[in-house]
Amino acid sequence: MADKKALDVFKTICDMLDSHHFNYVKDVEKLTVRITMSGKDFSMEFKLWLYEKSDIIIFDCTLPFKFCEEQRSNGALAVCYINYHLADGNFDCDVRDGRVKFRITTSYRGCNISTGVVDFMFNIACQTVDRYNGRLALVNQGKLDPKDITKNL
Repeated sequence: MADKKALDVFKTICDMLDSHHFNYVKDVEKLTVRITMSGKDFSMEFKLWLYEKSDIIIFDCTLPFKFCEEQRSNGALAVCYINYHLADGNFDCDVRDGRVKFRITTSYRGCNISTGVVDFMFNIACQTVDRYNGRLALVNQGKLDPKDITKNL
């Protein structure tokens, strides 16, 4: 069973989503929310969850494609170029299977998390994934050089 602080933070996450009238699936026992958002290029499936051992809120989104083996090195390089320009959050590329995800986190240890903080995190996550997922797909298709991933945004 989750501690009171974790349950309060989880309620804050759900309150923020409710305030926007989003449809989502929550699992109170696992302190997890799943939500799908529409983007320019792809639908974005987010998992919002609490890592209680470290008192951390994690929002992540696994992209709907994996880098093919031939483009995996270019994909990892593209992720590095993107991450260098991000102020909050980051993309990860698993070079073993080509999976790419975006993650943004914050700690709730010793503080009160407002719906405003959760809303900010969620907006950053949605905007960042939507901005780059189509470009990462082009890298995967060999149609965009990794060094050009952040140009003309």
